[in-house]
Amino acid sequence: MPQAARLSVLVTMWPLIVDLFPKKVQKVIEWLISVVVVLVLAYLFVQSLGYIQMFLRSGRATPMLDIPYALIYGIAPVSFVVMIISYFYSIIKGVKSEAKEAAEQ
Repeated sequence: MPQAARLSVLVTMWPLIVDLFPKKVQKVIEWLISVVVVLVLAYLFVQSLGYIQMFLRSGRATPMLDIPYALIYGIAPVSFVVMIISYFYSIIKGVKSEAKEAAEQ
């Protein structure tokens, strides 16, 4: 539990640290974080495809219901695609709201 509390403090301090930088550096940090998130999701997507291919080749299924494992684990790549789309949507929506705020000032 103490580590969770420390981690929580670090997570909540991150925006404070980023806010110390000039606006241009903040934008660069935001874009770097975005690139890292998308790269990690893309990597997980590719790895999940390999995992599903392994189950398709082996033909393994659950013992009781005889459901193919490839079908069960097939939700993983779909989830990663949905996460990437959602992430891009939130980025675009965030950019639009920032532009709207700038126009109002």
